[in-house]
Amino acid sequence: MAQIDPPPLPPRLYRYRDVSSVELAAQELDAISNGYLWCSRYRDLNDPMEGIYGTSPWLAKQLRFNNLAGEILNHKRSLGICCFSDNHDNELLWAHYAKNYSGICVAYSTRELRSGLDDDVHLVRVAYDGSPPRIGKDYQQHPQRAARTILSHKKSCWLYEREWRLLTNSNAVDVPGRLKIAKGGSVKAVYLGPRIENEARAKLVEDLTRIKIPIHTMKVSGYEHEWAPL
Repeated sequence: MAQIDPPPLPPRLYRYRDVSSVELAAQELDAISNGYLWCSRYRDLNDPMEGIYGTSPWLAKQLRFNNLAGEILNHKRSLGICCFSDNHDNELLWAHYAKNYSGICVAYSTRELRSGLDDDVHLVRVAYDGSPPRIGKDYQQHPQRAARTILSHKKSCWLYEREWRLLTNSNAVDVPGRLKIAKGGSVKAVYLGPRIENEARAKLVEDLTRIKIPIHTMKVSGYEHEWAPL
């Protein structure tokens, strides 16, 4: 049987954030300065199909199936999710997750981010398909692994996001809540959208300059983005 190799990790992971007010900008600056990531419940994400799955006919007939389904649900509820893309220059992501280009995109070193997180945090590449993931015999004794598999899949229409996820368990963070990055320095740059409010922009530039995070500003030129260091 052929071996399955994991997908190669991109050198950078990007997190699109809404900073449409000074308060939201302060929240993101606090996360960058103090080295943490905000993890959400799967039910709080914007896709109402998160967490949906199918089962194999064999597994559905097992006497323990109802108990297994309950255990999978409990594990899905306990997992914290932090979402990234491997692309900082995606028009749809800037529109959907950075508040119509009025937000920011934070660039993380994947290697340094991983080294600052505990072993019970999983970094997964989201898989996309036209039908929900199916849980079969291999998962009957592993409800937590089943929950991670389910929350590592999305419908194929979301493919443009090129998403990677950090999945935590209750030992790492209470969800929703902060996931601490033990080592500093994982944030390598911040990209500013062209529609950021002036007051929020001024705070971002002042604080990021103080902590020596490189800043890049966007200009929309025709159908392209142009980037310049600040």
